[in-house]
Amino acid sequence: ARSRSRDCRSRGQPRLLTGLHFYLTGGFDAQNLSKAELVKLITLSGGRVINREPDPENLPDGEQTVPYHGSEDSSLARTSHVILYQEGGKREPLIKYKMPHVKTLPVAWLTQS
Repeated sequence: ARSRSRDCRSRGQPRLLTGLHFYLTGGFDAQNLSKAELVKLITLSGGRVINREPDPENLPDGEQTVPYHGSEDSSLARTSHVILYQEGGKREPLIKYKMPHVKTLPVAWLTQS
C-alpha cells in the first residue's frame, strides 16, 4: 500500500480519500483511535470531515462528489459521504445507510482496509 501511495504521489494524483466526505458520529475511545486522530488520518489522506450529519435526500451541490480512486465496480463508486462510528460504542447509530451516495460504516473499515 505504501509503494502505491508513493507512486500516486510521484505522478501527482490525488490522495486516497479524495472525493469523500466523512461525518464522525458517536463516541470514540482512546483504546482505538481518538476522534482527533481519525480527523487527522482522514484529512491527511485527502478526505474532508464535515461537522453535520449528511441528509441523504438533500446533499449540498458542492458535496456531491465521488471518490477519485474508486473503481467502477466498487460499492463505493458513487459514494460521496461516509458516516463513521465505533462499532459496539455507546452511541452507535440506530439508522445505518447503505445508499449509493451515503454509507454508514464502522471505523474498522477505515483503519483495517
